[in-house]
Amino acid sequence: MVGMKASTPIARLVETMLSDGVAHDAIVRAVEVAETGSGRRTSRERDKKGTRLPTDWAPSTDLVGYATAQGFTVERARLEAEKFKNYWSAKSGAGAVKRDWDATWRNWILNVVERRHGGGTNSRRAFGAISIAGPRPTGTDAVIAGMGRLAHRRAANRHAAGSGDGQMAADSGPAVELDLDGGGA
Repeated sequence: MVGMKASTPIARLVETMLSDGVAHDAIVRAVEVAETGSGRRTSRERDKKGTRLPTDWAPSTDLVGYATAQGFTVERARLEAEKFKNYWSAKSGAGAVKRDWDATWRNWILNVVERRHGGGTNSRRAFGAISIAGPRPTGTDAVIAGMGRLAHRRAANRHAAGSGDGQMAADSGPAVELDLDGGGA
């Protein structure tokens, strides 16, 4: 290699260190630092990256206490811990890497509580708008619900027209006929 010019920064570093008579171990450490950018990652860098759930994970006493504070029995908390561990151990990809497994456990417990109380989110409950009516009716149920709304509006119109005896006022408009047999008019 005599006479060749180093073409990469690491090669130039090695060439310089060899010419200066630096020990082999020091050169290896310098190459490692150059390759990784800073040698060992700092704890802050590790925190940014996250980890998979450790294979020996078990909830601490504090985490079980968090679950019991949310209304779980200790037995139920241990069952949820087993489900939690199974789920995160089996999950693959970037979604299985977390920075804070304790926070992930607390969210798991909160999600169970929400499901237990019918809390989950869906499009009708987004942004705090909670529907007490349940799912929207479809098919025949939708038709009947629409007829109920129509009847309610008609009753309100009768009341507004001043007829207190429950009969339609004479000027309340033509009667509506419903074709329930589907035969057409």
